[in-house]
Amino acid sequence: MKIRNHRNLGVVLLTTLMMASLAMGCDKKKDKPPTETSTTEAWRKQSLALSVKGFSLVGGQAKPAEWCGSGVFVAKGIVVTNAHVAARALEIQGRDDNNRPHVFDKILAIDMANDLALIKADYVQDDVDVAKLMPKPADIKTLRQTNLLAIGNTGCLGLSVYEGRVTNVVEEGALSRVLHDAQIAGGSSGGPIFKKESQEIVGINHATSSRINASLAIPSWTVNSMLSARGKATGLPLKGAFAITGNTGLMNQVKRDICLPPGKAINVPAAYSNGIDFAVAVVPKDPNMPLIYGMGALQGQAVQYFDKGLVNGQILRVFTTPVAAQYVLTLGAPATAPGPTCVSFIIGQIDWGKQINAAP
Repeated sequence: MKIRNHRNLGVVLLTTLMMASLAMGCDKKKDKPPTETSTTEAWRKQSLALSVKGFSLVGGQAKPAEWCGSGVFVAKGIVVTNAHVAARALEIQGRDDNNRPHVFDKILAIDMANDLALIKADYVQDDVDVAKLMPKPADIKTLRQTNLLAIGNTGCLGLSVYEGRVTNVVEEGALSRVLHDAQIAGGSSGGPIFKKESQEIVGINHATSSRINASLAIPSWTVNSMLSARGKATGLPLKGAFAITGNTGLMNQVKRDICLPPGKAINVPAAYSNGIDFAVAVVPKDPNMPLIYGMGALQGQAVQYFDKGLVNGQILRVFTTPVAAQYVLTLGAPATAPGPTCVSFIIGQIDWGKQINAAP
């Protein structure tokens, strides 16, 4: 995903989320062998360059933002993309490789842990092909060396095609990832990787990792499970789907009660990728005791703070990460404090799926 931010909307978000958290503790052609021509024509109609208008979160306010991503039709009118492409969207438009437009106005499901979202258009062209999702093989390791076509909206400039191979498939609990060596770039988030020969979807691009020199995709069988569970849902209109309410949940929480003697501080690290929404709430035991607060990102050995101050009373903030980084919450007691400063705090990623997936 590639993001462009704009001026402040001045819309103050609800703080119910943080306080509640603290209190709670195919129309496919059959029997036709794939050829180079038919394969090329298929992905050009199935795959989309997505353009998104939405907002980002800065300390509890919403700023208008625009970004791009990629997607692919997996059912009539339904496109799968990444959660971090769809989250906070107000409008999503897509264009296939023939420059035909599609407008998506609903979100059916979002899975923050697997970074997947299903979006829906009420109207699509009759001849839009639906891509086939490859079933999970009995032995996932047999996918290694599979030849791939990776499709992505590189740099928001339209669909590009990359070739590569599956290098590995890994599973950790409920999470699985397909590793491949196609050189995807910014804007390719949510784009498909196809088997080159049959053009079945192997996965949906999710991220790249310089550490292991690989591109990462969510496997097709994870997408298929999501589609089976939510493909017939009515969904929610995009406008209003991402409002913070009392049932908005937090995932991957860090929650503690601490007492800081005068002159002492703690740093609480939280690693987030780009486009992640997270919340911070701090409630002092004594609202009259001053507290040093800071929220920043680690750059080298130093923390660069983007929100900080000496405060009294509750701290309630919501942020959208502009880049992948190690983010740091700093809490401290001034050296001049008359005694220990005791607070309860929570920091965690916003789980948009809790409310969106509950919709009929």
